[in-house]
Amino acid sequence: MTWPDAPSLAVPLAWSAAFGARTAPRLALNTLTAQVQAVRDGLGVAVLPHFLAREAGLRLLAARLPDGAPMERPILLATHAELAASRRVRAVAAAIADHVLAKRHDLEGA
Repeated sequence: MTWPDAPSLAVPLAWSAAFGARTAPRLALNTLTAQVQAVRDGLGVAVLPHFLAREAGLRLLAARLPDGAPMERPILLATHAELAASRRVRAVAAAIADHVLAKRHDLEGA
């Protein structure tokens, strides 16, 4: 499985290509949910986040790219400049950050 060709998907497309997705028959799906389900249904393999693959009971084929590089993406939390000083917005941002940090081990795939 891979992603549709789109500039915003350059990184996951490159990861899929590194595992031969450009030379193999290709099924392009535009959501992680669809990719997980397709793999569960036996339609192929996909580059998926560890936490989603584990939850679906899927088997890890590779933890790194073929050249040994890690497959990592930053998590960004953004807000409009005019809202950045809002106590409510800061409270929600802090809660989200705390939750992500608490799940760091799961997100890193360790």
